[in-house]
Amino acid sequence: MTGKLQILHVTECYSAGVGAVINAYARNLGEVDHHVLYVGTMDPTEELFVSSAILPDGLLARAQAVKAAVRRLRPDALHAHSSWAGVYARLLPVGVPVIYEPHCLSFERPDLPRYQRAAFRWAEQALSGRTSAFVALTRREADLLEGLAKRRAETHLVTNTSSVDPDGPHRWSFGRSKTVLMSGRIAAQKDPRFFADTARRVARLDPTVTFRWLGDGEPELASLLIDAGVEVTGWLSKDEVAAELARCGSYLHSGSYEGLPLSVLDACHLGAPIVVRDIPAFAGSGLRTVVTPADAAAAVVELCSAENAQRAVDAAQTLRLLSTDANQKIELAALYERTTGRPVGDRPVPAWRSA
Repeated sequence: MTGKLQILHVTECYSAGVGAVINAYARNLGEVDHHVLYVGTMDPTEELFVSSAILPDGLLARAQAVKAAVRRLRPDALHAHSSWAGVYARLLPVGVPVIYEPHCLSFERPDLPRYQRAAFRWAEQALSGRTSAFVALTRREADLLEGLAKRRAETHLVTNTSSVDPDGPHRWSFGRSKTVLMSGRIAAQKDPRFFADTARRVARLDPTVTFRWLGDGEPELASLLIDAGVEVTGWLSKDEVAAELARCGSYLHSGSYEGLPLSVLDACHLGAPIVVRDIPAFAGSGLRTVVTPADAAAAVVELCSAENAQRAVDAAQTLRLLSTDANQKIELAALYERTTGRPVGDRPVPAWRSA
């Protein structure tokens, strides 16, 4: 073990967006030693993580595995990513500060009955007493987390960043295709029904526009997309996703509840025109928002015009300027310093620490 600050990341979805966020944290804050306990489709790399281990099956077994890893690694803080990891990290006392980052809150799911959302909210409130700090991706999410806290736990906004290189070989330009893209896991949160309904409506308005979903997931929902004429590509590499975004007609994010999805930031940083659902995650983003599939269909057809497409690209400028690696590094370092009381790398302890 080095003299560096030690952070143990815990997640049960080390895949797609959450996995990319954890990797970005480790990459952008190399002054810290990062460890990861995980379940997911991605594999941690030695360049990013000092150690990694797979979580066992079962809720209690995972909570015990987290406690054992803390005892073995003696990290300065435990950083839990997503709802279930928040349970594993806080079900049993672990003896170190716990940072909880939900990556969107389950009680926001519009497809769930009221009683189930109430149960998720109750669970979050019950576990908040073992939380040292919350991480939010948006101001809206921060307000929700602050409303949950049973005791004083600071809430930190940490910028999400794109997983693609905006200076790389891929860059969007108008007219390469009229394909409408969505990227991510095919699951209820991403609302593939909304995307499929939009595809059917656009087929009647302009049959030359095609729809593709970059990713995979639940077979029943994938079939629903295919039946609507949407091409489902399966999981693609980061470079393949960037290439798809660079030559699309537009990117339509159909998610019904979100933190701040990386797929939207990827499209944003490559300069593609974006349409998103009118949900709290995108409040103040400047992006074109829609409420219904009919709205979405009209929007993506409008973006087949060069003038309208450029207007949508320009609208994303604020989001592009905010969601940078440099901003994330500053915010993440402040989070860890504030939570652990230790400086990151050679950075001096902030003035508020010694006051």
